[in-house]
Amino acid sequence: MAWRVIIRVTLIQDAGSVIRNTVIEPMLTAAGLQNTATGTWESLYVNENDAARAIARLLPDLANAGMLPGANLAAELNHIWIYIDKADPEHAPRP
Repeated sequence: MAWRVIIRVTLIQDAGSVIRNTVIEPMLTAAGLQNTATGTWESLYVNENDAARAIARLLPDLANAGMLPGANLAAELNHIWIYIDKADPEHAPRP
């Protein structure tokens, strides 16, 4: 089964978007999500295991945002919204 996934992350004190650009972006992009706007990543059709692993890896980093390499020590998670539902087969990659 595949999922449609939308993730919105807002950080406080992420000076220069260091966390967003060096931690969140590569992790979610590798799982098949695209950065669509300020702090939002989504995919209409993504492997559920890839998405679940990326979310599981992302949460500890967000919980300790100020301790990440290059991050402002005062950086912290404001909120994360995660929306997941069953993907429409119409959006499946074509062979």
